[in-house]
Amino acid sequence: MKHKIVITILLCILVFTIAKASDVYPNYIRGTVFVSEGIPASAGTEVTVIVTSGEYKGYTKTVTVDSANIPPFLLGHGYYDTRDDLYFNTGDTFEVIVDDGTNYGSASGSFYSFGNGAFNSTEVNILISSHQKEQPSGGGGGGYQKEYDYIVPKPKTENISALIEPNAPPQAESLLPPELAVKQQKAIIENALIEKNFPWTIILIMAFIAAICILIFLKKRGANERG
Repeated sequence: MKHKIVITILLCILVFTIAKASDVYPNYIRGTVFVSEGIPASAGTEVTVIVTSGEYKGYTKTVTVDSANIPPFLLGHGYYDTRDDLYFNTGDTFEVIVDDGTNYGSASGSFYSFGNGAFNSTEVNILISSHQKEQPSGGGGGGYQKEYDYIVPKPKTENISALIEPNAPPQAESLLPPELAVKQQKAIIENALIEKNFPWTIILIMAFIAAICILIFLKKRGANERG
């Protein structure tokens, strides 16, 4: 009886995970936040991503500059990274907003399969000083305000077939010092391998659950035959 409960729970978790990952490959957004031209934002600066179309329209995710998502050798450059998110579906649109309480910057786009942007690229970068707020945030602090009417550029129209192709980030490694470029390229390759193996991970989990079911069935049948 206990075995059946464990198997049922595992199957429910697996089905729920697959159902949420509607395009199999979760997507990410990665870029740089600048306080002003050429000056990166400090660690802890909040970056808010809002899904603006599709099944998960209205979903928001907040990350920070130089969070644990950023490799240690890339800290101090204003980088942010949402990591893969099951609510970021290929073809849906998004907005990215950074608000320091007095000024804010924004960007928008469509989710590519595998992910948008890269460290030191220009695809999803934010310049906080882009817009001065009419009314500074209350409480003396910054942060995204849901009720504030932000000015966000409209995402360009994309061909959905192009979005599904693996997104190749700009070759921005050449702009980094050689030793950092090598480390960054290694990190990109490792991340790509993880994403590539995602479907196989699901298959292996299903195979493992199926093997447990078969073993339990054979054990019970053997016990019945001996009885």
